[in-house]
Amino acid sequence: MAAMLKDETDLRERLAAVEALYMLSFDEDNKVVMKDDNDIMGLLHCLLDSDDEEIQLASAGVVWEIAGKEKHKTKSSGMFALSLFYLNNILNRL
Repeated sequence: MAAMLKDETDLRERLAAVEALYMLSFDEDNKVVMKDDNDIMGLLHCLLDSDDEEIQLASAGVVWEIAGKEKHKTKSSGMFALSLFYLNNILNRL
């Protein structure tokens, strides 16, 4: 998965990898595995600055599901709205 995230030549493949991680991040066991993988988390944080807006949104959704939601569950956050927006976009494409 990390190789697909690193591949800057195929944006569709990179987006598909981030979307897959996003969907997997809703499972608590998967969330723990991803959170403990410094390589994956580092790549996701780097992708937050991607030139591709879809990749930015997908990465933000994954980071939010894995790390942000727990930190901000008692606060309102734009990241939560962003995560819902991204999930809605994925579901609309299906």
